[in-house]
Amino acid sequence: MKNASIVLAILALILFTACGPMAGSRTSAEQRITDAEWTLNPTQSNMTIEGELPFVSFDLDGDRIATGLGGCNRFSSPVTIGGEGSLIFGEIMATKMACPNLALETRFFDMLKQTNRYELRGNTLVFYRNNLKLLQFERK
Repeated sequence: MKNASIVLAILALILFTACGPMAGSRTSAEQRITDAEWTLNPTQSNMTIEGELPFVSFDLDGDRIATGLGGCNRFSSPVTIGGEGSLIFGEIMATKMACPNLALETRFFDMLKQTNRYELRGNTLVFYRNNLKLLQFERK
């Protein structure tokens, strides 16, 4: 009888473990973020853009990185997305093309580095530093 109880306890543990979230699985917010390319809305981000609009996309499988365009140079950065909308960009690595408005791109990258949380509202993704709105993106 004691052996049967132990076997049942082990089977229950295996069943509960198998039904839990898989390692590397994403939350619904993470899923919605990764399903799009997010283009900067310059008006809502207090930026004047000449040329290509910056954009960001997220790959949260495996390496968990953000990639995109800063306006001239392509970039990538490791990202950490946590509970309650936290979002942290790691070191931003970018190509080094000569750009006519490098100051604007530098400002964009600085705002990414300052980001510590996000909100996702429909087709709008907003990056914040605490409660200060930094950047607003629209689903492409």
